[in-house]
Amino acid sequence: MAQKRQERGQELGAELRDDLRALMRWHNAAIASVDGRMLNVHGAHYARLLQEKGEIKALFDQRKTWLEETLKSVKEPYLRLALVFTGN
Repeated sequence: MAQKRQERGQELGAELRDDLRALMRWHNAAIASVDGRMLNVHGAHYARLLQEKGEIKALFDQRKTWLEETLKSVKEPYLRLALVFTGN
């Protein structure tokens, strides 16, 4: 089982690195776009761009945390049960 976990960890590690690189490319491009638009604006429009920049950072942080938590292997196997209720 340890061998399987190690193999799966390596697979997940490669996937995590690829996803984090793509996320970083998106983040950098989005921030650069906002920064470029901020150069010649003032007042309310500038404030809106600052807000957009904050939203980009928040989305980046959320996605990064989700990726890191989702794409990692753990030493001890576990079973997660889910129950779904449907209405009539």
